[in-house]
Amino acid sequence: MSNAAQAATPPSTAARAGSRQYAQAARGPAPGKPRYFTKSMLSDEEAPVKIFQTVQRNTLVFDFSSSEMEEKEICRVLRENYEKAAGVEIRSNGQALVSFKRDADLATIAMNGLTVGNRAVTISRTCSHSAKFFLVTIMDIPLCMTANEAADSLKKCLSAFGKLADLRLCFADEDRYFHTAKGYALFDLTASPNVEKKLTTLVKVPEEPDMNYMLSWKGAEKTCRYCKQTGHFLSTCPQRRGRGAGAKRRRQGEPTQPGNAEPSVEPRPATPQSASADNATQPPAPQAEQASEAALPSNPQSAAADDLPSSAPVTCGPPTARDLLAIHLTPP
Repeated sequence: MSNAAQAATPPSTAARAGSRQYAQAARGPAPGKPRYFTKSMLSDEEAPVKIFQTVQRNTLVFDFSSSEMEEKEICRVLRENYEKAAGVEIRSNGQALVSFKRDADLATIAMNGLTVGNRAVTISRTCSHSAKFFLVTIMDIPLCMTANEAADSLKKCLSAFGKLADLRLCFADEDRYFHTAKGYALFDLTASPNVEKKLTTLVKVPEEPDMNYMLSWKGAEKTCRYCKQTGHFLSTCPQRRGRGAGAKRRRQGEPTQPGNAEPSVEPRPATPQSASADNATQPPAPQAEQASEAALPSNPQSAAADDLPSSAPVTCGPPTARDLLAIHLTPP
């Protein structure tokens, strides 16, 4: 097709929608619109974390997008399963913002989940527009721990560094039984503005003295997952040269003899007791970069919802994760 013909072809619906999303992102978030952490905030190549924010209090977001249910059916399911539901706002994308009575236990409702037929409905918490968060990726969670044991251990360890807004574990199966030794933590920067100053990349596992939780965030110190030393990543670990790393370093012109390698910085594993509780004299941590109305790929098997123009809970998940378990730590 010639350039002139292409120019004459009217833009598709998807292209027009993309243009509107771009324009909305350029203008910034409007009241009641969700805001997203951008991919650049994450330490590796993880999926963005979506923060649903709303002016409505005592609310949860139910994602019915995979069930293809009509509004009347969604309302009937909510009414039959939640006697403390007070109001609902259903969006065209199949997501519903549901408000509950003040005495409703939102954390329990979100953690228990909802199944309609053979499909799981993702339930996510919401937060206010003024909330700010700091995302940390958690690796090397002991596989000998069950999901509940790992959640309890992580809550105890990470709470020493600041207020946890949300904690999530990644699972390999749809039944949420086998965790994958990986998870995510969100710290509330409003309550704990100096979290980054206190965090370390290695945190001792109280139940497993020979193991460390490995934490990663944007700007974190380089830490090797193989030798647990700081100053380099696994791909340039001098202890792995016999496994192909040496050839890569030679191609890059880096020293190949152990004596020529740059000395590593000794790791500094932290314990909950070693985290200082005094934040008054420390400067505030840098704010996480945020973008509004970012165009994200849809993944019905992930706990992250795609677009909810007037709502917002904390949801995280890698692009290939088949499911996530939300373990909410704070009361509504």
